[in-house]
Amino acid sequence: MANIARQRKVSIHKVVYWMEKYKIPRRSRSEATYVQKNPLGDPFRITFINSVAKTELFALGIGLFLGEGNKKDKFHRIYQDCLDYWVKVTGIPKLGFYKPTIRPRKIGTYKNKSKYGTITINVSNKKLLNQIKFWCDNYLNRFAEVAQW
Repeated sequence: MANIARQRKVSIHKVVYWMEKYKIPRRSRSEATYVQKNPLGDPFRITFINSVAKTELFALGIGLFLGEGNKKDKFHRIYQDCLDYWVKVTGIPKLGFYKPTIRPRKIGTYKNKSKYGTITINVSNKKLLNQIKFWCDNYLNRFAEVAQW
């Protein structure tokens, strides 16, 4: 509404008046921001799974998300210390990465440490995150009966 008011050089109250008069539904702020940041529509495409291998890969992704991904909307951890390597692996451009954080080493018994360190991938697309959570809920509900002894 603020953008419309600016473009038409009228007050926001005038825009609200006309929207109410003609029963034009309003977007929430988050929805308006989403549309503004994604003018071409959703920046992701959900495709149909057409093979057993893709179904297994999807189930693995759901498992990873359930195990690591829903902690404060962070997706999952994978190893990293070389930006070029992860740009190649993920297809995420360099600008999509934040400055690295180096944490002190902890003493542990894990012997096969990756030379690429750890990366945290944040899902900043609320709509995509909600879709992933929906898939997780469906998997949990489908397999809850199987898991009960």
